[in-house]
Amino acid sequence: VIASAELYDPATGNWAGTGSLNTARERHSATLLPDGKVLVVGGYPIGSAEVYNPSTGSWTPTGSLAVGRTNHTALLLPNGKVLVAGGTDLSGTALASSEVFDPATGTWSGTGSLSTTRQNHSVTLLASGKVLVAGGQDAIGGTLASAEIYDPATGAWIATGSLSSWLSGHTATRLLNGKVVVAGIRTEIYDPTFGTWAISGNMNTLRSGHVAGLLPDGTVLVVGSGGSLGSPEIFDPSTGIWARPAGIAKSRTNHTATLLQDGTVLAAGGWDSTGIGAGLPSTEIYDPTTKTWNPTGNLNTGRTNHTATLLPDGTVLVAGGGGSSGIYSLTSAERFDPTTGNWMGTGSLNSSRRDHTATLLPNGKVLVVGGRYYNGSAWVPYASAELYDPSTGSWTLASNQQLKE
Repeated sequence: VIASAELYDPATGNWAGTGSLNTARERHSATLLPDGKVLVVGGYPIGSAEVYNPSTGSWTPTGSLAVGRTNHTALLLPNGKVLVAGGTDLSGTALASSEVFDPATGTWSGTGSLSTTRQNHSVTLLASGKVLVAGGQDAIGGTLASAEIYDPATGAWIATGSLSSWLSGHTATRLLNGKVVVAGIRTEIYDPTFGTWAISGNMNTLRSGHVAGLLPDGTVLVVGSGGSLGSPEIFDPSTGIWARPAGIAKSRTNHTATLLQDGTVLAAGGWDSTGIGAGLPSTEIYDPTTKTWNPTGNLNTGRTNHTATLLPDGTVLVAGGGGSSGIYSLTSAERFDPTTGNWMGTGSLNSSRRDHTATLLPNGKVLVVGGRYYNGSAWVPYASAELYDPSTGSWTLASNQQLKE
Protein backbone atom coordinates (compact mmCIF):
# COMPACT_ATOMS: atom_id res chain seq x y z
CA VAL A 1 0.00 0.00 0.00
CA ILE A 2 1.46 3.34 -1.09
CA ALA A 3 1.02 6.85 0.34
CA SER A 4 2.91 8.85 -2.28
CA ALA A 5 1.31 10.84 -5.10
CA GLU A 6 2.65 12.57 -8.18
CA LEU A 7 1.49 15.19 -10.66
CA TYR A 8 2.27 15.26 -14.36
CA ASP A 9 2.62 18.50 -16.32
CA PRO A 10 1.78 18.00 -20.01
CA ALA A 11 3.40 21.33 -20.91
CA THR A 12 6.87 20.09 -19.98
CA GLY A 13 6.39 16.31 -19.90
CA ASN A 14 7.77 16.12 -16.38
CA TRP A 15 6.61 14.67 -13.07
CA ALA A 16 6.81 16.43 -9.73
CA GLY A 17 6.23 15.04 -6.27
CA THR A 18 3.43 16.46 -4.19
CA GLY A 19 2.39 16.05 -0.59
CA SER A 20 1.89 12.50 0.61
CA LEU A 21 -1.37 11.13 1.91
CA ASN A 22 -1.52 11.14 5.67
CA THR A 23 -2.25 7.41 5.59
CA ALA A 24 -1.22 4.70 3.12
CA ARG A 25 -4.26 2.98 1.64
CA GLU A 26 -5.41 0.77 -1.23
CA ARG A 27 -8.78 -0.08 -2.83
CA HIS A 28 -9.92 3.40 -1.85
CA SER A 29 -11.99 5.78 -3.96
CA ALA A 30 -10.94 9.13 -5.42
CA THR A 31 -13.51 11.75 -6.44
CA LEU A 32 -12.90 15.10 -8.14
CA LEU A 33 -14.92 17.76 -6.29
CA PRO A 34 -16.51 20.79 -7.99
CA ASP A 35 -13.85 23.16 -6.57
CA GLY A 36 -11.02 21.16 -8.14
CA LYS A 37 -9.96 19.40 -4.96
CA VAL A 38 -9.83 15.59 -4.72
CA LEU A 39 -11.56 13.52 -2.04
CA VAL A 40 -9.95 10.17 -1.16
CA VAL A 41 -12.14 7.89 0.95
CA GLY A 42 -11.56 4.72 2.90
CA GLY A 43 -9.68 1.76 1.49
CA TYR A 44 -7.65 -0.86 3.27
CA PRO A 45 -6.64 -0.60 6.10
CA ILE A 46 -8.18 2.73 7.09
CA GLY A 47 -11.63 4.32 7.37
CA SER A 48 -10.52 7.94 7.22
CA ALA A 49 -10.85 10.44 4.38
CA GLU A 50 -8.54 13.15 3.05
CA VAL A 51 -8.84 16.10 0.67
CA TYR A 52 -6.10 17.11 -1.75
CA ASN A 53 -5.69 20.81 -2.53
CA PRO A 54 -3.86 21.29 -5.87
CA SER A 55 -3.13 24.95 -5.11
CA THR A 56 -0.98 24.03 -2.09
CA GLY A 57 -0.05 20.45 -2.94
CA SER A 58 -1.18 19.33 0.47
CA TRP A 59 -3.51 16.69 1.92
CA THR A 60 -5.82 17.62 4.78
CA PRO A 61 -7.66 15.04 6.89
CA THR A 62 -11.40 15.53 6.81
CA GLY A 63 -14.25 13.90 8.64
CA SER A 64 -13.95 10.12 8.90
CA LEU A 65 -16.57 7.70 7.65
CA ALA A 66 -18.92 6.36 10.28
CA VAL A 67 -17.95 2.91 8.97
CA GLY A 68 -14.54 2.34 7.41
CA ARG A 69 -14.96 0.56 4.09
CA THR A 70 -13.28 -0.73 0.95
CA ASN A 71 -14.62 -2.12 -2.35
CA HIS A 72 -17.30 0.58 -2.14
CA THR A 73 -18.49 3.03 -4.77
CA ALA A 74 -18.17 6.82 -4.59
CA LEU A 75 -20.15 9.15 -6.84
CA LEU A 76 -20.32 12.94 -7.14
CA LEU A 77 -23.95 14.04 -6.92
CA PRO A 78 -25.35 17.04 -8.84
CA ASN A 79 -25.53 19.04 -5.58
CA GLY A 80 -21.75 18.75 -5.14
CA LYS A 81 -21.89 16.18 -2.35
CA VAL A 82 -20.36 12.70 -2.60
CA LEU A 83 -22.33 9.49 -2.08
CA VAL A 84 -20.43 6.46 -0.76
CA ALA A 85 -22.35 3.20 -0.80
CA GLY A 86 -21.83 -0.41 0.25
CA GLY A 87 -18.49 -2.20 0.13
CA THR A 88 -16.94 -4.16 2.96
CA ASP A 89 -15.83 -3.03 6.37
CA LEU A 90 -12.21 -3.43 7.42
CA SER A 91 -12.90 -6.96 8.71
CA GLY A 92 -14.26 -8.01 5.30
CA THR A 93 -17.96 -7.94 6.19
CA ALA A 94 -20.22 -6.70 3.39
CA LEU A 95 -22.13 -3.47 4.10
CA ALA A 96 -25.55 -2.08 3.27
CA SER A 97 -24.95 1.37 4.75
CA SER A 98 -24.26 4.51 2.77
CA GLU A 99 -22.97 7.96 3.71
CA VAL A 100 -22.84 11.42 2.14
CA PHE A 101 -19.88 13.80 2.31
CA ASP A 102 -20.45 17.56 2.29
CA PRO A 103 -17.34 19.40 1.02
CA ALA A 104 -18.65 22.69 2.42
CA THR A 105 -18.48 21.43 6.00
CA GLY A 106 -16.05 18.51 5.66
CA THR A 107 -18.50 16.23 7.40
CA TRP A 108 -20.21 12.92 6.71
CA SER A 109 -23.84 12.20 7.39
CA GLY A 110 -25.63 8.90 7.29
CA THR A 111 -28.27 8.38 4.65
CA GLY A 112 -30.64 5.59 3.80
CA SER A 113 -29.22 2.07 3.69
CA LEU A 114 -29.28 -0.20 0.69
CA SER A 115 -31.92 -2.90 0.92
CA THR A 116 -29.17 -5.52 0.78
CA THR A 117 -25.48 -5.68 1.52
CA ARG A 118 -23.42 -5.41 -1.63
CA GLN A 119 -19.86 -5.00 -2.82
CA ASN A 120 -18.24 -4.87 -6.27
CA HIS A 121 -21.48 -3.45 -7.62
CA SER A 122 -21.91 -0.83 -10.35
CA VAL A 123 -23.06 2.73 -9.78
CA THR A 124 -24.48 5.09 -12.42
CA LEU A 125 -25.67 8.69 -12.24
CA LEU A 126 -28.96 8.96 -14.11
CA ALA A 127 -30.07 12.01 -16.09
CA SER A 128 -32.60 12.79 -13.33
CA GLY A 129 -29.85 13.14 -10.74
CA LYS A 130 -30.82 9.90 -9.05
CA VAL A 131 -28.33 7.03 -8.71
CA LEU A 132 -28.68 3.46 -9.98
CA VAL A 133 -26.86 0.64 -8.16
CA ALA A 134 -26.98 -2.79 -9.76
CA GLY A 135 -25.68 -6.28 -9.07
CA GLY A 136 -22.56 -7.01 -7.08
CA GLN A 137 -22.05 -9.55 -4.32
CA ASP A 138 -23.82 -10.02 -1.00
CA ALA A 139 -22.46 -10.75 2.47
CA ILE A 140 -21.59 -14.36 1.71
CA GLY A 141 -20.14 -13.70 -1.73
CA GLY A 142 -23.26 -14.63 -3.66
CA THR A 143 -23.85 -12.69 -6.86
CA LEU A 144 -26.90 -10.40 -6.92
CA ALA A 145 -29.55 -9.65 -9.55
CA SER A 146 -31.26 -6.86 -7.62
CA ALA A 147 -31.01 -3.12 -8.34
CA GLU A 148 -31.84 0.00 -6.35
CA ILE A 149 -32.32 3.73 -6.92
CA TYR A 150 -31.02 6.42 -4.56
CA ASP A 151 -32.88 9.73 -4.41
CA PRO A 152 -30.65 12.56 -3.10
CA ALA A 153 -33.73 14.66 -2.32
CA THR A 154 -35.05 12.17 0.23
CA GLY A 155 -31.92 10.17 1.09
CA ALA A 156 -33.85 6.96 0.48
CA TRP A 157 -33.03 3.84 -1.53
CA ILE A 158 -35.94 2.33 -3.43
CA ALA A 159 -35.88 -1.10 -5.03
CA THR A 160 -36.33 -1.05 -8.78
CA GLY A 161 -36.80 -3.82 -11.31
CA SER A 162 -34.36 -6.70 -10.92
CA LEU A 163 -32.00 -7.92 -13.58
CA SER A 164 -33.04 -11.22 -15.15
CA SER A 165 -29.84 -12.82 -13.83
CA TRP A 166 -27.13 -12.11 -11.27
CA LEU A 167 -24.17 -9.95 -12.28
CA SER A 168 -20.79 -9.06 -10.79
CA GLY A 169 -17.69 -7.75 -12.49
CA HIS A 170 -19.97 -6.11 -15.07
CA THR A 171 -19.93 -2.62 -16.54
CA ALA A 172 -22.76 -0.08 -16.50
CA THR A 173 -22.84 2.67 -19.14
CA ARG A 174 -25.40 5.47 -19.43
CA LEU A 175 -26.49 5.83 -23.06
CA LEU A 176 -27.25 9.06 -24.88
CA ASN A 177 -31.00 8.38 -24.48
CA GLY A 178 -30.66 8.18 -20.69
CA LYS A 179 -31.02 4.41 -20.45
CA VAL A 180 -28.27 2.27 -18.89
CA VAL A 181 -26.73 -0.78 -20.55
CA VAL A 182 -25.26 -3.37 -18.18
CA ALA A 183 -22.90 -5.85 -19.81
CA GLY A 184 -21.34 -8.99 -18.38
CA ILE A 185 -22.44 -12.59 -18.59
CA ARG A 186 -25.72 -11.07 -19.84
CA THR A 187 -26.65 -7.76 -21.45
CA GLU A 188 -29.63 -5.85 -20.11
CA ILE A 189 -30.90 -2.30 -20.52
CA TYR A 190 -32.46 -0.29 -17.71
CA ASP A 191 -35.19 2.23 -18.54
CA PRO A 192 -35.39 4.82 -15.71
CA THR A 193 -38.77 6.07 -16.94
CA PHE A 194 -40.47 2.77 -16.11
CA GLY A 195 -37.92 1.26 -13.72
CA THR A 196 -37.67 -1.88 -15.82
CA TRP A 197 -34.93 -4.00 -17.37
CA ALA A 198 -35.07 -5.45 -20.86
CA ILE A 199 -32.88 -8.30 -22.04
CA SER A 200 -30.77 -7.36 -25.02
CA GLY A 201 -28.48 -9.25 -27.34
CA ASN A 202 -25.59 -10.88 -25.53
CA MET A 203 -21.98 -10.24 -26.32
CA ASN A 204 -20.41 -12.77 -28.62
CA THR A 205 -18.05 -13.61 -25.74
CA LEU A 206 -19.40 -13.47 -22.19
CA ARG A 207 -16.93 -11.66 -19.97
CA SER A 208 -16.23 -10.14 -16.56
CA GLY A 209 -13.70 -7.56 -15.45
CA HIS A 210 -13.69 -5.85 -18.85
CA VAL A 211 -13.70 -2.13 -19.65
CA ALA A 212 -16.49 -0.26 -21.45
CA GLY A 213 -16.73 3.21 -22.91
CA LEU A 214 -19.43 5.31 -24.58
CA LEU A 215 -18.28 6.43 -28.03
CA PRO A 216 -19.28 9.79 -29.55
CA ASP A 217 -21.77 8.10 -31.91
CA GLY A 218 -23.68 6.62 -28.96
CA THR A 219 -22.41 3.06 -29.31
CA VAL A 220 -20.55 1.27 -26.51
CA LEU A 221 -17.10 -0.28 -26.93
CA VAL A 222 -16.11 -3.23 -24.71
CA VAL A 223 -12.53 -4.52 -24.59
CA GLY A 224 -10.85 -7.35 -22.68
CA SER A 225 -11.89 -9.20 -19.55
CA GLY A 226 -10.56 -10.86 -16.46
CA GLY A 227 -10.20 -13.95 -18.61
CA SER A 228 -7.77 -12.13 -20.93
CA LEU A 229 -10.23 -12.02 -23.83
CA GLY A 230 -8.87 -9.39 -26.17
CA SER A 231 -11.50 -9.48 -28.91
CA PRO A 232 -13.48 -6.21 -28.67
CA GLU A 233 -17.17 -5.72 -29.35
CA ILE A 234 -19.44 -2.79 -30.15
CA PHE A 235 -23.00 -2.46 -28.81
CA ASP A 236 -25.46 -0.54 -30.97
CA PRO A 237 -28.42 0.64 -28.83
CA SER A 238 -30.56 1.18 -31.93
CA THR A 239 -30.45 -2.53 -32.80
CA GLY A 240 -29.52 -4.16 -29.49
CA ILE A 241 -26.81 -6.11 -31.28
CA TRP A 242 -23.15 -6.65 -30.37
CA ALA A 243 -20.83 -6.72 -33.37
CA ARG A 244 -17.20 -7.70 -33.58
CA PRO A 245 -15.09 -5.08 -35.32
CA ALA A 246 -11.81 -6.16 -36.87
CA GLY A 247 -10.23 -7.84 -33.85
CA ILE A 248 -7.64 -6.30 -31.62
CA ALA A 249 -4.28 -7.78 -32.63
CA LYS A 250 -3.26 -8.81 -29.12
CA SER A 251 -5.38 -10.31 -26.35
CA ARG A 252 -4.81 -8.26 -23.22
CA THR A 253 -6.08 -7.69 -19.71
CA ASN A 254 -5.20 -5.13 -16.99
CA HIS A 255 -4.58 -2.73 -19.86
CA THR A 256 -5.89 0.81 -20.30
CA ALA A 257 -8.43 2.10 -22.84
CA THR A 258 -8.47 5.85 -23.47
CA LEU A 259 -10.93 7.85 -25.57
CA LEU A 260 -8.87 10.30 -27.65
CA GLN A 261 -9.97 13.75 -28.74
CA ASP A 262 -10.77 12.58 -32.28
CA GLY A 263 -13.17 9.90 -31.03
CA THR A 264 -10.80 6.95 -31.48
CA VAL A 265 -9.77 4.70 -28.59
CA LEU A 266 -6.21 3.85 -27.54
CA ALA A 267 -5.61 0.43 -25.91
CA ALA A 268 -2.19 0.17 -24.29
CA GLY A 269 -0.16 -2.50 -22.52
CA GLY A 270 -1.59 -5.10 -20.16
CA TRP A 271 -0.98 -8.84 -19.81
CA ASP A 272 -1.09 -11.14 -22.82
CA SER A 273 -3.54 -14.05 -23.13
CA THR A 274 -1.67 -16.10 -20.52
CA GLY A 275 -1.93 -13.41 -17.88
CA ILE A 276 1.64 -14.04 -16.79
CA GLY A 277 5.12 -12.88 -17.72
CA ALA A 278 6.03 -9.44 -18.96
CA GLY A 279 3.68 -6.53 -19.49
CA LEU A 280 2.93 -5.88 -23.16
CA PRO A 281 4.59 -2.99 -25.01
CA SER A 282 2.07 -3.09 -27.87
CA THR A 283 -0.68 -0.49 -28.37
CA GLU A 284 -3.58 -0.26 -30.79
CA ILE A 285 -6.16 2.32 -31.86
CA TYR A 286 -9.82 1.63 -32.53
CA ASP A 287 -11.53 3.72 -35.22
CA PRO A 288 -15.33 3.73 -34.73
CA THR A 289 -15.83 5.05 -38.26
CA THR A 290 -14.26 2.04 -39.94
CA LYS A 291 -14.80 -0.30 -36.97
CA THR A 292 -11.21 -1.51 -37.17
CA TRP A 293 -8.20 -1.76 -34.85
CA ASN A 294 -4.84 -0.55 -36.13
CA PRO A 295 -1.48 -1.11 -34.43
CA THR A 296 0.38 2.02 -33.43
CA GLY A 297 3.77 2.72 -31.86
CA ASN A 298 4.98 0.45 -29.05
CA LEU A 299 5.47 1.66 -25.51
CA ASN A 300 9.13 2.13 -24.64
CA THR A 301 8.49 -0.16 -21.66
CA GLY A 302 5.94 -2.97 -21.60
CA ARG A 303 3.64 -2.51 -18.61
CA THR A 304 0.45 -3.61 -16.91
CA ASN A 305 -1.70 -2.24 -14.04
CA HIS A 306 -0.60 1.26 -15.06
CA THR A 307 -2.69 4.41 -15.50
CA ALA A 308 -3.45 6.34 -18.70
CA THR A 309 -4.64 9.96 -18.69
CA LEU A 310 -5.79 12.05 -21.64
CA LEU A 311 -4.09 15.44 -21.32
CA PRO A 312 -5.57 18.76 -22.48
CA ASP A 313 -3.19 18.91 -25.47
CA GLY A 314 -4.53 15.60 -26.79
CA THR A 315 -1.56 13.45 -25.80
CA VAL A 316 -1.89 10.49 -23.40
CA LEU A 317 0.18 10.05 -20.27
CA VAL A 318 0.96 6.49 -19.15
CA ALA A 319 2.56 6.16 -15.72
CA GLY A 320 3.96 3.36 -13.57
CA GLY A 321 2.58 -0.16 -13.56
CA GLY A 322 4.27 -3.55 -13.54
CA GLY A 323 7.02 -4.28 -16.05
CA SER A 324 8.84 -7.35 -17.23
CA SER A 325 9.03 -10.54 -15.19
CA GLY A 326 10.72 -9.78 -11.86
CA ILE A 327 10.11 -6.02 -12.16
CA TYR A 328 6.99 -5.62 -10.07
CA SER A 329 6.53 -1.85 -10.28
CA LEU A 330 7.90 0.95 -12.44
CA THR A 331 8.90 4.58 -12.00
CA SER A 332 8.90 5.37 -15.70
CA ALA A 333 6.25 7.33 -17.57
CA GLU A 334 5.58 7.95 -21.26
CA ARG A 335 3.45 10.16 -23.48
CA PHE A 336 1.64 9.12 -26.64
CA ASP A 337 1.25 11.60 -29.51
CA PRO A 338 -1.75 10.62 -31.68
CA THR A 339 -0.53 12.82 -34.54
CA THR A 340 2.67 10.78 -34.94
CA GLY A 341 1.71 7.48 -33.31
CA ASN A 342 4.89 7.62 -31.22
CA TRP A 343 5.60 7.23 -27.51
CA MET A 344 8.09 9.60 -25.85
CA GLY A 345 9.75 9.10 -22.50
CA THR A 346 9.04 11.77 -19.91
CA GLY A 347 10.09 12.52 -16.33
CA SER A 348 9.97 9.54 -13.99
CA LEU A 349 7.92 9.13 -10.85
CA ASN A 350 9.91 9.43 -7.63
CA SER A 351 8.50 6.11 -6.39
CA SER A 352 7.86 2.93 -8.35
CA ARG A 353 4.18 2.08 -8.14
CA ARG A 354 1.33 0.08 -9.65
CA ASP A 355 -2.42 -0.09 -8.92
CA HIS A 356 -2.38 3.63 -8.14
CA THR A 357 -4.88 6.29 -9.22
CA ALA A 358 -4.34 9.18 -11.63
CA THR A 359 -6.60 12.24 -11.71
CA LEU A 360 -6.53 15.09 -14.24
CA LEU A 361 -7.01 18.31 -12.29
CA PRO A 362 -8.80 21.39 -13.66
CA ASN A 363 -5.46 23.20 -14.00
CA GLY A 364 -4.15 20.54 -16.40
CA LYS A 365 -1.88 18.81 -13.90
CA VAL A 366 -2.14 15.10 -13.10
CA LEU A 367 -2.27 13.84 -9.53
CA VAL A 368 -0.99 10.30 -8.92
CA VAL A 369 -1.95 8.81 -5.56
CA GLY A 370 -1.14 5.65 -3.62
CA GLY A 371 -0.52 2.27 -5.21
CA ARG A 372 1.96 -0.35 -4.08
CA TYR A 373 5.37 -1.92 -4.70
CA TYR A 374 6.97 -5.29 -3.94
CA ASN A 375 9.90 -5.27 -1.48
CA GLY A 376 11.04 -8.80 -2.32
CA SER A 377 8.83 -10.60 0.17
CA ALA A 378 5.56 -8.66 0.40
CA TRP A 379 3.51 -5.95 -1.26
CA VAL A 380 3.96 -2.59 0.48
CA PRO A 381 1.35 0.21 0.18
CA TYR A 382 2.11 3.87 -0.32
CA ALA A 383 0.37 6.76 1.43
CA SER A 384 2.24 9.32 -0.65
CA ALA A 385 1.19 11.47 -3.58
CA GLU A 386 3.18 13.32 -6.22
CA LEU A 387 2.26 16.44 -8.12
CA TYR A 388 3.79 17.47 -11.40
CA ASP A 389 4.36 21.22 -11.67
CA PRO A 390 4.44 22.57 -15.23
CA SER A 391 6.30 25.67 -14.10
CA THR A 392 9.32 23.62 -13.03
CA GLY A 393 8.98 20.58 -15.27
CA SER A 394 10.01 18.22 -12.49
CA TRP A 395 8.71 15.89 -9.82
CA THR A 396 9.66 16.71 -6.25
CA LEU A 397 8.69 14.77 -3.16
CA ALA A 398 8.17 17.52 -0.62
CA SER A 399 6.51 18.10 2.70
CA ASN A 400 3.23 19.96 2.89
CA GLN A 401 5.03 22.90 4.46
CA GLN A 402 7.57 23.08 1.65
CA LEU A 403 4.82 22.99 -0.91
CA LYS A 404 2.95 25.78 0.83
CA GLU A 405 6.07 27.91 0.79
